[in-house]
Amino acid sequence: MHDNQEEAVSKQTKSKKKHIGVIFFSVVILLIIGVIATYILTTDMRAYRNAMKAFDSQKYSEALEMFMELEGYKDSTELSRECIYEQALSDFNKKSYDTALEHFSAISDYKDVAEYILQCEYELMSVDEQFMTVLAKGLERRWDDANSMKDDDPNWNTTMRTVVSAELEPLKEFEERTFGDLELETKAMAYIAELERSLEALDYYMSNYERYNSLWGTAYSARSLLIRDFYEKYNLNVDESHKATLDDFLGNARVLEEFANIEEELQLVFDKAVESGMSIEDDGHGWKTISATFTNETSVTFSTFGLNIQLKDIDGNIVDTSYDRVDEWLPGQTVIFTFGTNKNIDSYYMWSNPLEDYFVK
Repeated sequence: MHDNQEEAVSKQTKSKKKHIGVIFFSVVILLIIGVIATYILTTDMRAYRNAMKAFDSQKYSEALEMFMELEGYKDSTELSRECIYEQALSDFNKKSYDTALEHFSAISDYKDVAEYILQCEYELMSVDEQFMTVLAKGLERRWDDANSMKDDDPNWNTTMRTVVSAELEPLKEFEERTFGDLELETKAMAYIAELERSLEALDYYMSNYERYNSLWGTAYSARSLLIRDFYEKYNLNVDESHKATLDDFLGNARVLEEFANIEEELQLVFDKAVESGMSIEDDGHGWKTISATFTNETSVTFSTFGLNIQLKDIDGNIVDTSYDRVDEWLPGQTVIFTFGTNKNIDSYYMWSNPLEDYFVK
């Protein structure tokens, strides 16, 4: 009987131990599964933490690779773009513009990347291409500023000086640059000189308007011809909103070209008129009518032709000035210009400024 009880207790003890073993084993298995699950579930978090460490250490290439592997975890996509941006900035500051451009182009809509892309493209241009780019942007800015000005602005002179200077200053750096095309370099320097002439003209705006008008007109005409050359030979390109203004300059250049072609013919017209002299009729009451006969021996029709005259006394002093004009002056047609004065005159000087007084048709 006693032996049977001991055997029963022994079996019961073994059963309990076996049960405890199963429970322990199950707990261990669950713990292992939990550890594995936790490890798996925290993989992205640990990878993100490592990527941030690389990012904070400015190891942007390494951080970028890790952020991209996270495939959108938290803000990894945004940080990937920031890594590319920082890499591009580093390349840009090292003047590795081709590499910087490649990186910037991958995030073209990010932050101020669009401006950096333009700057990289500019830096990768030749000097010739850079000049044409700066010229086009300067013209667009000047035309916008000039169009916003009012003729009755009491500060017109000061404002226009600011407008001209804004076009001139970015171009002046090219005075120290070496162009690939020597003809373009010559024209570039000439254009800069004409902008400086424009500023000189403004010096006389208040004190000597005639001097201002002469300098300003000369600069405008020269700029028109140069802009025409930049457009035809070097692909000067402005945006659509400025095409009309560009066309105005091209049209003015054509007029100037036409005049240049007939300048010698026009000089002959003047020479013959001066040689034939002027007639002076006195009405007996001190009023004198002066007549000068001109024949259009050129090959063109003048839409408008203006003639100026200075009348001088015996001492050579200018005592009077006058002006007359004719419209639609045809080739071969003779016209009599008349001027009136009540001054005593001994000599005269005639001229026509074609840049202001007439247009070739």
